[in-house]
Amino acid sequence: MSEAKYWEDIRDFAGVIVNESARAALDGDPSFDMHDRIHEFTDASHWVIYYSDAHKVMQYTANREAYEDGGPLPGGKTWDGLACYCAFWAMRQDITDAVCELTSERDTEAEEA
Repeated sequence: MSEAKYWEDIRDFAGVIVNESARAALDGDPSFDMHDRIHEFTDASHWVIYYSDAHKVMQYTANREAYEDGGPLPGGKTWDGLACYCAFWAMRQDITDAVCELTSERDTEAEEA
């Protein structure tokens, strides 16, 4: 997997989440939680499940230290386990950043229209 594919996945996940959020707002659905969806997309991704992909996330991410959001590093994990843990938090932040960027772009387009 390449860095370009990683960022393509991040943008795709963000696009789905932003679209779901807009649909929920139009439908008046108060149960939609963007942070839950970001967590679900991250947790289910091969990028954080498989060791080799998790190591790549840590090379590609713009948020290498996001693992600090999860608190102290968990003990008793192998090197690969730590990579998955850190990759989860890094990817979660990459998706969050992409959601914010996409939302901002759409807001700007709506204002200009």
